[in-house]
This record gives sequence, structure tokens and C-alpha cells, in this order.
Amino acid sequence: MPGDGQLEIRAEINTYAHLSRPVGVDTITASARIRPSQPPGISWCTALALVWRAGDWCQIGIIPGGQAGRFYAVETRG
Repeated sequence: MPGDGQLEIRAEINTYAHLSRPVGVDTITASARIRPSQPPGISWCTALALVWRAGDWCQIGIIPGGQAGRFYAVETRG
């Protein structure tokens, strides 16, 4: 259960959930704990995306497999 100042986002497999908040500042810090889906996806992964304007975003995710899994990361700059 999330505490004060924390959020919890859940979604069913093959769907997504999102949260949008204006921050109004240039420097912010975000942290997240994500878990891979069960069963794992083939063409997608459990991920977190941070978007600050159209075309400018980064995404990190985890793809389960083996003992450690694989990490997925992408960044775009519009």
C-alpha cells in the first residue's frame, strides 16, 4: 500500500495505465519499482515512461528471462 507522497499504478496484462501530472519545474526526481508481467510478453515489456513534451521522453523496462532478465531502455529527443 502506498504511503504519503507515493502512488501505486496497476494494469492488467496487455493493457496500460498512466498518470499525468504537470510539474511546473525543470528539475524533478522520480523513482519507481516495476515488476515483469507473468506470463512475459514477446513484443512488449513492463515499463515506465517519463514524458516532458511531445517527442521528448525516456522509457525503462524489464523483460523476464533466465535468472536475471533483461533491461530495456529508450530515449527520444524531439
